[in-house]
Amino acid sequence: MTPGEVVYYVGVYYPGRGRVVENGAAGYVLTPLELHLIATQLVGMPVTYEHHGIATACVAMSSIPRTQYAPSEVFQALRKTAETNSLCEPVGTVCDAWRSWCGDWLCSFSVDSTLYPRLCTMLECKGLRGLSLSHLHGTLPQALEVSLCAEPARPHSLLCAGPLTSPCQVEKYKAITLRSPTHTAMSTTTPTVAMEVAPPSMSDALASMTDETRALISAAFNDMSDKLDSTRKQNESLTSQYAAIEKASAVDKSLLSAQIDTFLSQLDSETKARFNLDNTTCRSGVVDSDDPMTIRRNVDRMLMCCNSVMMQRGRTLHEAGGLASKRTIDAVETDDAGVNAVAGSQSPDSARFDPATTPSPADSLRAALNQF
Repeated sequence: MTPGEVVYYVGVYYPGRGRVVENGAAGYVLTPLELHLIATQLVGMPVTYEHHGIATACVAMSSIPRTQYAPSEVFQALRKTAETNSLCEPVGTVCDAWRSWCGDWLCSFSVDSTLYPRLCTMLECKGLRGLSLSHLHGTLPQALEVSLCAEPARPHSLLCAGPLTSPCQVEKYKAITLRSPTHTAMSTTTPTVAMEVAPPSMSDALASMTDETRALISAAFNDMSDKLDSTRKQNESLTSQYAAIEKASAVDKSLLSAQIDTFLSQLDSETKARFNLDNTTCRSGVVDSDDPMTIRRNVDRMLMCCNSVMMQRGRTLHEAGGLASKRTIDAVETDDAGVNAVAGSQSPDSARFDPATTPSPADSLRAALNQF
């Protein structure tokens, strides 16, 4: 068997010739009509390991009020069960089902040897040599799965061929079973594996090269070495840049945190509570968050708080300015009334005041200086 390919196996899931006898369990012995119906239903059904998960899958599918289930529904129920128990995962798929010449009911199924290499090894070593059919028993039976097991519930339900490497080999084996009274043993159909040849040593490979080939290989290695050195330098440069960015980011976060602390220190407790702002919320939602929407929501809340506080302060200043203006107007009116009263009480001589005959402050200063 070559790793990394799908392989096929053939086995008996219900022995014929009257070898299944009644044991009291419902559905243990099946009629020819029931067997024909099950054979048509088996194609596409899952292959499981030791019936793991099929009971839970039946309970999950019982919520669907009908008696017939598609293979995809059985697969889906088993995979849902496998989320909590990996042994419930289907390991293969039934490809065909038929009645052989001797009366046994056979099926072929596929297994991905890449996904389940150990399972394929157990099948080849006959650690799992039996097949067991699971079905819902009723007026019309419903096939559910074929399970790989060490000891099948129905005796003589055993693997008889495989691993087969292509569907063509399965069809050839099916043709043999349709005209032969016996089944070929599984080991006789196992393909031969070619002997592995040891790779040549380095000294042998170098000895077989010409001088021209060695020169080409040497030049290729030099190019690889130069590219490796260049890549290493780029990595070192990127590493240093990343460290500088990380350091700058830490400083930037510290500056932003300090600015947020300053902003919060200028707010009273009532305003902080109204906008749900505190050191922890702002730091986790703006400084430490990596989600753009979270940062945007927190910054919007801080801006709304700023707008509210500034509007409140503007309203307070406006009201204070109105009162000051009223007091100024009242004071001016009072001063005007006083001036008028003084003017009315002056003598008639003061009304004849002539500025031209009155010395100015400069003239008075000049006259005082002339005395020295």
